[in-house]
Amino acid sequence: MTTVQGSWLWYDLMSPDPEGSKAFYDTVLGWTMTTGHGESTDYGFITAADGAMVGGLLRLTSDMTDHGARPCWVGYVGVDDVDASLAAITAAGGTMLMPPRDVPMAGRIAMVADC
Repeated sequence: MTTVQGSWLWYDLMSPDPEGSKAFYDTVLGWTMTTGHGESTDYGFITAADGAMVGGLLRLTSDMTDHGARPCWVGYVGVDDVDASLAAITAAGGTMLMPPRDVPMAGRIAMVADC
């Protein structure tokens, strides 16, 4: 069985202007970005120039920014056990920004900061 421990798995761009972000990255890097999919107009996908699916594009709402969210890139690092890793991170002084949750077709995730 392959381990994902420590591997970069996915990237999200959090933007209040996904259409502007799409125009920039599609042109500059040759990526293909969608600003929504299916029933969600708040989350799209990023495909690299070689066709590999590499990330997502999250529309930051005013509610999110009112609660401290800012435009940024977020990287997802794979771990073998999200809950155990979260406990180790917080014990070492890290901060939980979003508690663990299960994401269909993606697995279990949490958002943390190292400060």
